[in-house]
Amino acid sequence: MLFSVIYHRRLLVDDEAMKQVHRLFMAWEPPPDFSIRFHYVFASGGRDLAVVEAPDASLIREATAPFTRALDLR
Repeated sequence: MLFSVIYHRRLLVDDEAMKQVHRLFMAWEPPPDFSIRFHYVFASGGRDLAVVEAPDASLIREATAPFTRALDLR
């Protein structure tokens, strides 16, 4: 099933923390049955949209858990 995930940087997160998130993402291994199909950046800035494939929403929560300190995921 395809899901959309809208996210933005948390207010108290600085550029160094975002670099840390980027490094974490580059080393991240997604769970089985989870894949990022598309990624979009809004032209207005501040928010991004990912279209992910997963069997249910609980797997999305598991897959995105490492990033919730710096990103507000919806």
